[in-house]
Formats: sequence, structure tokens, C-alpha cells
Amino acid sequence: MAIHLAMCMLGYTLIEKWAPLTAFRAAIHTLFPFGYVNIYMFSQVGFKFNTVMSILGIGVLIYVISNVASLIMEGRLKSLLKVGQMDKKISRLKSHYIICGAGEICWFIMGEFLEANLPFIVIDKNQEFIDELTEKGIMALKGDSSDNKILEAAGIKHAKGLLAIHSTDLENLLTVMSSRQMNPDMRIIAAVTDNANCAKFKRFGTDTIIPVSEVTGRRIAAAAVHPTVTSFFDIDGRAEEGISGSVIEIELEQGSCLVDRPQKSSNMLSKTGATILCLIRGDEIQVNPGLNERFREKDRLLVFGTIAQINEFKKLACPGDSASKEASGLGLSRESLGSLFGKWQRRAKRSINNISKSVKRRAPKSGHRGARMKKPTERPRVLEELYAARLRKAGRGEE
Repeated sequence: MAIHLAMCMLGYTLIEKWAPLTAFRAAIHTLFPFGYVNIYMFSQVGFKFNTVMSILGIGVLIYVISNVASLIMEGRLKSLLKVGQMDKKISRLKSHYIICGAGEICWFIMGEFLEANLPFIVIDKNQEFIDELTEKGIMALKGDSSDNKILEAAGIKHAKGLLAIHSTDLENLLTVMSSRQMNPDMRIIAAVTDNANCAKFKRFGTDTIIPVSEVTGRRIAAAAVHPTVTSFFDIDGRAEEGISGSVIEIELEQGSCLVDRPQKSSNMLSKTGATILCLIRGDEIQVNPGLNERFREKDRLLVFGTIAQINEFKKLACPGDSASKEASGLGLSRESLGSLFGKWQRRAKRSINNISKSVKRRAPKSGHRGARMKKPTERPRVLEELYAARLRKAGRGEE
């Protein structure tokens, strides 16, 4: 339509020597040649030109109307409007996570991020999967996660972290290389299927490497060797399905009530009911730190408790608004515990047993500490519906 109008304006300007505004009005009339009085005085050549352009204008108008009607009838107009809204949401993303790869792992990651209210966007080559997510309002992009243009469209320059979880190490490695060049300060987590490739991922700037086969094998072995402990306290920072307990990571800042004080004097257990499971100081890991242990600034603590107990712990341990910033929910706790799981098992088998026994044995002294653990909140229904639909299509199960 724009080309038709431009041709009309150019013809009227050259043939009739009309002003641009007059030529534009005449061009508009070629699209609607009926129902108005011809107020223009054409030359013989101009009349022939106007007749031809009016016939073409009717064809252009019919073509536009038919396309709009097909969009409405097929429901594509609604999807196009949703795409436009999705693009606006993506452009406003800040401090978000980019999930690269839409395999089975992706469903669990999205579930945890939705429960923790963390912003994220998914990148994958599967158009059907992307359409399913966008239909439910989940931000997603179709494309190669190693493509700089796709990463830029996902807002990588403002992203807080990137998760490379493709099914092959090659795809994950290419994604890591591209993303690290575009955002040197972003945290990158990569899943690795072959342990021999871990050194390559580290060399190209991966912050946390998750050897999927090794972690799975150790988890299965732990379930066989320590069934009671693993059934109560899973390696992903979440307690058993019937309990709403969780493990989070908290970094101590200047001004915290725990800094430069022994754990005994802070008395956090009786005040909040949350238990400090582990102290991480640089490369040093202390499981179940002693009561006389003095905490320092930048120490990281892994804390176990119910949601209410953990929130109370964060209020006391983290000054001001840093509480909500430091403890980023199950996403980061899963990452921390996953990377530390190998060392945890080798160095702290007895300590974990003692921790689980002590948690059961301690009598409550306050409302927070004796809070009854409730069943966890229902997982996001959006993902449940999508996952059930995928299972039905694949013939692997029914809802």
C-alpha cells in the first residue's frame, strides 16, 4: 500500500506538477475511487495515469482486507500482538537470568525460578516449545544461544546470570564463549555431560560447572548409602516433598549482627529457629561451624529452615535492603549445593548425620523455632499444564 501511494504521488508530481499535499490526497483517492466527486483537473496523460492507478488501488485494497481477515480468522493477529507485548517485556528486563536450552532440565529450573519470583528468559531453537511458553506468558526467544544477536535481544548486557543447559557440551561451550565476551561480569553456570570437558569450560570463563553424570551418580549412591538423610535433606536445597524447609545462601556484609561475633553470642538459632549448616570462606568449607566460630565480612552461610525462619534470619543477619539481595532463593542455593556436593560427601558424612539428628532432637524455645513445617506451595500450574501436554504429544504419559 505504501509503495502504491508513493508511486501515485510521484506520478502526479511529475505529470500534473502538483504540490506534495495535493498529490497525496489524490493518491489516497485512488484507493477509494467510489463515493466522491472528482475535484481534480487532470491533463490527458494525467487522466490515463489516474485511471490505471485507481484500478491498481482497488486490487491493493482487496489484498489488504483479505490478509487482515485471514489474520483474524486464524487467530494469528492475537499471537502477533502477544509477540509485540513480549518484545516490550524483554526490552525492560534487568538483573535477569538467561536459560539456554529447553531440555528436561529446563522445566525444573523454570519451576524453581517462578516459585522464587526470579525474572528469566528462555532461548531455544524449537519453535513449538517457544510458542508454548509465550502462549503462557513466559518470556522466550527462538534462535541459537551462541548467536550474539539472539543474546543481545535477550538482554545479556543487563543479565545477572546465564545457564547453559543444552543436551551437548559443544552447544554449551559455544554459548559460554559468546556470552562471556558480551558480559564479562555475568555469572555463568553450565551443565557438562563429559567430565573431560570441565577444564575447557573453566578456561572460557564458566563460574560454576555442573557435571550432570557425576552429580546424578553421587546422588543415587548417597540415596543407597544414607537413605534416611537423603530422604529428609535433598542436595538441591529443598527438604522432602512433605516439608517446606529450604536451604539458602546468605553473604554477610558490613553491619551484620553476625560479623566479628561468635555464633554462640549471636544466639541466632533460638531467635529464628534457622540452622547454619555450612560456612564458606574463600576456598575453605566448614560444615556445621562451631559455636565459638567468629564470622567475618564476605563469609557465605548455608542456612536451613522454613520460609518464615529463613526470613527472620535474613532480617537479623543482613542489614537494610541487602537481605533480599543476598538471599536469592532456591535458584542460588541449588547452584551452591550442587557445586559443593562432592566435597560435602567426602568430608562431612558424619556431620550431616549429626545435623539431621540435632534438628530433630532440639526442643523449641520460641515461636519461630518451633514453627510447624507445612506442606510446600503448589508448583506453578502453568508449567504443569505445559509439561503434561508435552508428555501426551510424546506418548510418554497422560496428565
